Amino acid sequence: MKRRSTPLQLTLGALALVALVRVPAAVSVSAFRQEAAAVSRSARIWEGRNSEFEAFIRDTPIDHFEDVPIGVTHPKRAYFKPGGLVASVAWKILPPGRPAGYWESYKSEIAAYELDKLLDMGMVPVTVEKKWNHDTAAAILWLSPFHP
Repeated sequence: MKRRSTPLQLTLGALALVALVRVPAAVSVSAFRQEAAAVSRSARIWEGRNSEFEAFIRDTPIDHFEDVPIGVTHPKRAYFKPGGLVASVAWKILPPGRPAGYWESYKSEIAAYELDKLLDMGMVPVTVEKKWNHDTAAAILWLSPFHP
């Protein structure tokens, strides 16, 4: 004659099984979350080194420019000589004014970065005012495509 399990035994058995399965899963989920957090932060290459990036972008001569085929403000991509701290920046010459009915200015780009720093959000790449060949523009750290 086969002995049947009581509801209490079934419940305790189920809890034991869940505990065995959940503990390694919890550890692996925790490890996964830590790894994902580390990877997701890696796009912020300037994190904790803002001053260094700002100085490099502001003071390093531009090697050459390329047109950027997208964007309503028609930015360009400015490249530095290879081997430096930064490979390239988005170059936005936006004289202050309302050319199409909306306020535009390269200074708005810089203000967004400075506000981001004040709020400690880390969402806006390093952006500085840069003068080059009689133009003053916002130079914004160019981030390569990133897929966590």
